[in-house]
Amino acid sequence: MAHYGYHFVSSGAYYNRNHDILLTDAFPRNVRLVDGKPIPFDAIASIPTAEAKAWILKKIKPTPAAYRLHQGD
Repeated sequence: MAHYGYHFVSSGAYYNRNHDILLTDAFPRNVRLVDGKPIPFDAIASIPTAEAKAWILKKIKPTPAAYRLHQGD
């Protein structure tokens, strides 16, 4: 997900800072690879509230090295 601009927030949750999109329930069972690209089919996309965004920004990892820790999520 990091390759597509999403930051790991917590298990099954990713945030795209550029588009202000929070994906939740984005577990492997809800995301399929099609032509090498992740396609969420049962994940929930939302724009987080200001409070949720503040919490997310505290949780996300700022460096690509940190994303590699969560490749299996």
